[in-house]
Amino acid sequence: MKRFFMLALTLVGILAGCSAEAGQPGTEHSETEDVCKAMYVPLGQDSYIMVGQENGSVFTVSMPEEIYNLSGEKIAAADLKGGNILEITGDGVMLESYPGQYPGVTKIRVLQEGDLKDTEQYQHIIDELYVEPDPSEPPSLQIQYEAELYASCAVATRGGYQWNWVEDEAAGVGRSAVACGAHILEWQQINDVALEKASRLELHFSRRPDSVSVHRWAENWKGSGSGDIPEGETVEVLLEEDRWMIDGEPGYIYLVDAVWEEGSGAYGSVEYGFMA
Repeated sequence: MKRFFMLALTLVGILAGCSAEAGQPGTEHSETEDVCKAMYVPLGQDSYIMVGQENGSVFTVSMPEEIYNLSGEKIAAADLKGGNILEITGDGVMLESYPGQYPGVTKIRVLQEGDLKDTEQYQHIIDELYVEPDPSEPPSLQIQYEAELYASCAVATRGGYQWNWVEDEAAGVGRSAVACGAHILEWQQINDVALEKASRLELHFSRRPDSVSVHRWAENWKGSGSGDIPEGETVEVLLEEDRWMIDGEPGYIYLVDAVWEEGSGAYGSVEYGFMA
């Protein structure tokens, strides 16, 4: 999905606002809200950028529940199309990264349908940010969360996997790769998300999976004096507007099992782990 990563993000500034049109569904704004216009530009099949129409800023957003089409009907983030000119409402705080990240978005409204050809003017940005995924490479996973004054992002450690892909579509030649890993509690290294308190964690895969399950273990289980690996605790996984999310707590080791079903080109299952 995304081929650009930032391991730490800090506050960088406030977006320049613009006035909203009155009388349309989803156009009500409070005095504390910031409103800007941006074009929706797809990157491949599973990623995108927004390009600000006032200042040319390049950023992504945390998709809100309130997204409206040109007629004022509520739609999903997946219904946005390349070339759409959007009115984006939020707190105006952009996070330092490239592309920027705008987590405080509360509402998106389509102002103009536009056309995919309209995005060609930003081809130089697309070429800079997007790299066609290698189908033989199992997907990666980023863990993102928001603290009180900042947002953070860390790459999860990849464990065992069983991955299948088509090497030559014309000839119909398929390949498979298998990596058998130890139990996550026996991994030599696990990336640390470094949570300070219980937080909602967003799971961002470089290729969108069809199903996700999560289990966790107390980080200090080895200190119990037992060498037996305890049974993991199941963690509820939420799926909202194409976003996989869990509630994370410090002091736990998390195992994420993701599955890609056959029929999407490359498919299989991959394990990921991280410490919170």
